[in-house]
Amino acid sequence: MCNTFRVIFIVVTAMIMSASILWALDIKEGQYRITSEVEMPGMPSSMPPVTSMQCITQQDFVPVDPNNSQDCQITDVQTQGNKVNWTMECTQQGNTMKATGSLTFHGDWFEGVTNMKMGPEAGNMMITTRMKGKYIGACKK
Repeated sequence: MCNTFRVIFIVVTAMIMSASILWALDIKEGQYRITSEVEMPGMPSSMPPVTSMQCITQQDFVPVDPNNSQDCQITDVQTQGNKVNWTMECTQQGNTMKATGSLTFHGDWFEGVTNMKMGPEAGNMMITTRMKGKYIGACKK
């Protein structure tokens, strides 16, 4: 009898843990207004923020710049609770860039940062981008 309860407990615990992994990100799916502030060595700290729009879903939750002409690949995406971490590699005209990013979701808004290191062709410069996103409505089709 004890073994039956033990098996039921293990199965129920596993189901609860699986469900929490699947629903871990607290994202309200839809169109987001994303405001980004870029920090680069040697650039004035008063650079104006840049605003873009993006559809954020449970399957597509890493913000990307729609005007970016670089060939970027997002890799190694990890989620834990409401936090997402990823790495990204980009190439443009033979130059390579590597970035790490982190976002924390809070239902209908998020905040995060990316740190990008330009390759030796660009002097190994570091670029930090801080971003905030706010849900504004349904995704545009």
